Amino acid sequence: MIQHKYSGNEFQTVVTSTKGKQMLFFIPVSRFEQGVKDYKAGAMVQDAFPFLSPNEREFLISGLLPSEFDDLFEDLPDDDCDDEPPPPFGEP
Repeated sequence: MIQHKYSGNEFQTVVTSTKGKQMLFFIPVSRFEQGVKDYKAGAMVQDAFPFLSPNEREFLISGLLPSEFDDLFEDLPDDDCDDEPPPPFGEP
């Protein structure tokens, strides 16, 4: 569910996930609504909502708060970018 509020000089968009969790976004309502429209039309979430942080976009996709998302993956090893890239497909 999405609710829009105006508070002082800020627009607030409150998004409630299917699990009842809420995240508050401080952006113009029209900008958020355009992102929803683009997303529903097939745009990738990062293209539809470039003005949101990755955590905010993840909440829109999964309904997980940042702490919950981190808890899911806390036992995985950190990705080390210093590793050699894998060989091209088809090469041993």
